[in-house]
Amino acid sequence: AADEAVFSGLRSLRDMFKKDNQYRVLYLCFSRKRLIRLRETVSPEFESFIELFKNFSRPIGCYSEDDALFMIQRLSEAFPLEGRIMTQELAQLLCEVTGGHAGLMDAAFHSKTEDKWGQDNLAKTLISATGVWNECNSIWEGLDEDEQGAIYAISCGQTPGEEAAHWLEKSGLIKRDTTGAWQCVELL
Repeated sequence: AADEAVFSGLRSLRDMFKKDNQYRVLYLCFSRKRLIRLRETVSPEFESFIELFKNFSRPIGCYSEDDALFMIQRLSEAFPLEGRIMTQELAQLLCEVTGGHAGLMDAAFHSKTEDKWGQDNLAKTLISATGVWNECNSIWEGLDEDEQGAIYAISCGQTPGEEAAHWLEKSGLIKRDTTGAWQCVELL
């Protein structure tokens, strides 16, 4: 863990380069978890530092539908299998089941279940593959307790907490259906 003086120094450095109400130093942080959740105990210095990101934190979401369909096409070309034909309908279904999540799409193409994709429930077929299961588990383990609780609530037909739902929606792991109810990415 970084020393508290580092966080104070970073904030001070940013403040030193402020001119005409504009900051000239920019910090970019990439983390699977929100910054506030990276430490069990939050010191005043760390809290002061993460305050810099309070209104500017965004999760890295999944592919848009068009981008996901493009990536599915690219994956089907990169990993061709005899007997598998990637139809537009199958690509659309794969996009829906994975939610456009890059890791899930990649795991699907390495699942060795492709011969069953058109025969049965695609999500059920994919989740039986170790690589897809591991990717789902990795996503689940990367969520904090509130986010896991929100996904559980949605799967039980309940309303999730607002903050967790907002973050999960921006992450592409949940969305609203045509009735306005929350639904999870099918593989989760």
